[in-house]
Amino acid sequence: MRQTQLTVKEIMQELKNPSGEYPNCLLINELGMICSQGKHCRRSEESITAEESLRSLLDSENSKIKLGAYCVLTVMKNQCESTILKLVSFRSYPGNAGLLKEAEAIMHVWSQQRQ
Repeated sequence: MRQTQLTVKEIMQELKNPSGEYPNCLLINELGMICSQGKHCRRSEESITAEESLRSLLDSENSKIKLGAYCVLTVMKNQCESTILKLVSFRSYPGNAGLLKEAEAIMHVWSQQRQ
């Protein structure tokens, strides 16, 4: 369930120029929630834009934003081909090794909480 009524554009603006009203993790989760609306072949334009936005966050200079986007994209169902390729490239880049280790620990906690 979404916690804001922000559009994808507003979320991305808030991530780039934070007002302090929303934590980054909530905004990234909102993008993931928008992505999950609709089935793969019937996704809304907003859902597709949200996935593109999450992909772009993998290039963020802010490691916490990058980490959040990676975690959300990794657990997201029905990823488009561009996302799959971006994740493969992201994982193979040696500079992301520490972030990947941190993401693995976070996702392990998530899986434990779901049980």
